Amino acid sequence: SAQVVELLALLLLKLAPAQAPCLILDAIDVSRASAFAHGSPQRLERLYKSPRTAAADVNVLNRYRKRWITVVSLRVERESCEAIKIRSNDGRRAKVQVVERLAPAEVRLADGSIRALPAAEWKERVVELVLDDTWRIASTKDLADSRA
Repeated sequence: SAQVVELLALLLLKLAPAQAPCLILDAIDVSRASAFAHGSPQRLERLYKSPRTAAADVNVLNRYRKRWITVVSLRVERESCEAIKIRSNDGRRAKVQVVERLAPAEVRLADGSIRALPAAEWKERVVELVLDDTWRIASTKDLADSRA
């Protein structure tokens, strides 16, 4: 069930080693989808190292909440994920280069109807992860569009 998947994602965010950054990013994506579905900016913010890094997601969620829109399904499609070696890594940082996009999603509008949202464009980016009490996204940097 969805609750079991969310629980497994939370465990991975606490226990996964830095040598498994793509698995960590997958777990963050599951937790991110759950935060959107629950309409919780606080849960979203906990997935990021700083409010500035979380701002884009939090702003989208807050715009939805103001319009009484709730997220029914949200998923990231990842075409590739490659670990990037970090010099003098202490096991508390990881970096990956990914090609990914937001898959087609569904939202529930204020009138109760369901609306499908199209997939986003493919993006190539570097994502830096950091471990404090749990793995979080420290930064993201968009590279050139991978499909341009």
